[in-house]
Formats: sequence, structure tokens, C-alpha cells
Amino acid sequence: MPRNRHVHVNTEVRHSGSMSVTSQLALDEAVAKALQYYENKLAATRQDDIDPDDMNYEELQALGEAIGAETRGLSDELISFLTPSMYATGFVLRDEHAECVICCMPYEDQAALITLPCEHHYHSDCIRPWLKINKACPICGEEVFG
Repeated sequence: MPRNRHVHVNTEVRHSGSMSVTSQLALDEAVAKALQYYENKLAATRQDDIDPDDMNYEELQALGEAIGAETRGLSDELISFLTPSMYATGFVLRDEHAECVICCMPYEDQAALITLPCEHHYHSDCIRPWLKINKACPICGEEVFG
């Protein structure tokens, strides 16, 4: 049904003040057709059937813009509430790892660390980018501010 097309139904009223059966049926049919048209149009615009594997770069870009970005990480403000510390030679960590599991480098004397509420330690420069995209500890998976 074209957009500007109007459905005209003869709604003549009988002397008794009610619509004739024929007119009522015609009106019901017109309304049903209009509803079916808009239901089909809505179904065609749903994004349930989108397959990213069949899309080109431009279509994927447009889809990304339409969907938007959802941040699953923490803000800089929340990260600033975490406990900073400095590594001292001989400092024994609870989990006995003397290296950052993100970069796999050993902690050096006076290295800036951040301790998460779960008591795991990381280089400050390693855990900050991690927490901006993921709000859970890399070792145990516990949410930092959960």
C-alpha cells in the first residue's frame, strides 16, 4: 500500500443509526489490510535477521553507528579509587606471583602497582587500559566494583 494512498470506505448510516453490515465488513477489511501492510513493513526493518558475515565494510560501519557502543569497562574516575602502591624488592604478593599477568614482566623495585579489591596486583600502566574495557579482574574474574 503506497504511503500517501488513503483508504476510503463507504460508511453510510441506515435510518436506524447503525452502519450497514456491508459497510462494516468493508471497513474491517480495509483496517485489516492496512494493519497487515504496516506489520510487513515493520518486519522488513527489524534487525533480527542481520548477518554480519554477509556485509561489506560500509554496511558494517553503518551497522556499528546504528547500534552504538556499549562500554563494559570502568571510567577513569572509578579507576582512580583503586589502591595504588609501589613495589619494593622482597615484597611478597598473596598469590606469590612476582610478575604482572597482563604484560608477563616481573615487578621491578619501585614499580607503580594497583591492587584490586580481590587483592590481585598489576602494573598501573597495564591494569588501567584493561579496566577501561573490562571491569573484572584478569585473574579471578571478580567485578572490581560489583
